[in-house]
Amino acid sequence: MTLPNSFSWAVWAAEGLDYLEKLDAGHPGDVPVPPTGFHPDLVDISHVRWATANAITAIDLCAATMGRLFCGSTGQWELSLRDFDPKSNRRKRDRARCRTLSGVMKWVCRQPARNSPPDAKSLRASLPPKFLDWVKDTLADARYRELHRARNPFTHAWLRRHLSSGGAGHAGRTQFEVLGTGQRVNARDVVVDSASLALDRVRAFIDVVDQY
Repeated sequence: MTLPNSFSWAVWAAEGLDYLEKLDAGHPGDVPVPPTGFHPDLVDISHVRWATANAITAIDLCAATMGRLFCGSTGQWELSLRDFDPKSNRRKRDRARCRTLSGVMKWVCRQPARNSPPDAKSLRASLPPKFLDWVKDTLADARYRELHRARNPFTHAWLRRHLSSGGAGHAGRTQFEVLGTGQRVNARDVVVDSASLALDRVRAFIDVVDQY
């Protein structure tokens, strides 16, 4: 089986988070000026954006690999894990967009506008059982749900910050309020969870590929 480039990029994204986690460990919040010379708050913002973006990207690149291998995805745009989620409204938006632009342009995966984009149910039906199990397990992972909620505003907007002083070690680092939950997450925890999620799910995906 010839694997698309998205597979290699998924592995690299996960390995990049292993590097980030080790780098981030050297930036405890109670150090006024960390070894890099940058303000701790700037380090926190930069690292959580890097971490959440890479974690979701690593998983989406696994989904893109499945799209290329089993779902007939051949265009410029790749499938993401949300495309395989029946609870996601992404495909509903795509179908509405196709109806609005019918006959004018092709949809995101470069299929003719007269054809409706495949929904999550159809995409899932195209997957071999073990790959479908990987999709279900990843969508059910609490780390994925939390980090996905954080990734979008970190990428396109911002999250409310809660700053503290005097905390020992990483306990004194910036906390971010996740939209829709009111939950506060520590910058260090975001980095650690992002790395563990990406490494766990990409390794699981590699295991499935090896067994196929």
